[in-house]
Amino acid sequence: MKRFLGITAVALALATAGALAAGAAFRWFAVRRDRSAGQQAFDRREFAVAASRFRSALERDPRSLEARLSLAQAYAAQFVPGGESDANRSLAESALAEYQRLLEADPGNRAAIHGTAVLYEGQSRCEDAVTWYRRLVALDPGSADAHASLSAAELTRVADAILDARARAGLAPDGGGPIGDGALAGELSGRWSEPIETGIAEASKALSIDTSHEAAMATLSAWHRVRADLAMTIDRHRDELAAAESWRQKALAIRRTRPAPPVQAAAEAAR
Repeated sequence: MKRFLGITAVALALATAGALAAGAAFRWFAVRRDRSAGQQAFDRREFAVAASRFRSALERDPRSLEARLSLAQAYAAQFVPGGESDANRSLAESALAEYQRLLEADPGNRAAIHGTAVLYEGQSRCEDAVTWYRRLVALDPGSADAHASLSAAELTRVADAILDARARAGLAPDGGGPIGDGALAGELSGRWSEPIETGIAEASKALSIDTSHEAAMATLSAWHRVRADLAMTIDRHRDELAAAESWRQKALAIRRTRPAPPVQAAAEAAR
């Protein structure tokens, strides 16, 4: 009798193990199926469908960092920068929440850090964007894109303040001259000199890594225009504008060497 009970227990244990293994295998295949379907939808730019499939994969396997990253990216792809609707803000917050959950498990995930910075930038949360781009640069100091993105985020923050100052001084956004109020220009220079120098240094670093980085050149051009706005003399203003134009021309030259996007190329061929 005891022997029979022992055999029965072993059989039950084996049956249970087999059922668990079968269940795990089913979940594994189901997760792969959902992730594959989600990626196909993402590639077709059907981002809401992609998010649904990635969400299903994550429900089956909450520990899948790949599924969580894909879900965050599907939410982020639907977000429209600057959009003020509740639905648009909800998409950004959903994407940020998934990125944060991912970073709790993998603090060095570059895609999540970059995605977070981009979302903050798209929401005009410049301080937060700068913070996250700094984190990206610290993690990947050899990335020209990371340095250029940090410089561009700093530029947005500073340029907004300069535009506001021009408005307060009664000047047009691009009035063709420096801020006429010396006290105001001095105040702004004192407040923003460090971010300006940091931004120029970051764009320069990007170019030291990739000498043909068009975005870094364009950002450097914009930084020199900021300096021109704050120039205390006409000569300095003229020199900064000349530097800005030089970097703009360099960026345009790089752009001309690159193949046109497929849609543009097709349009030019049809002419």
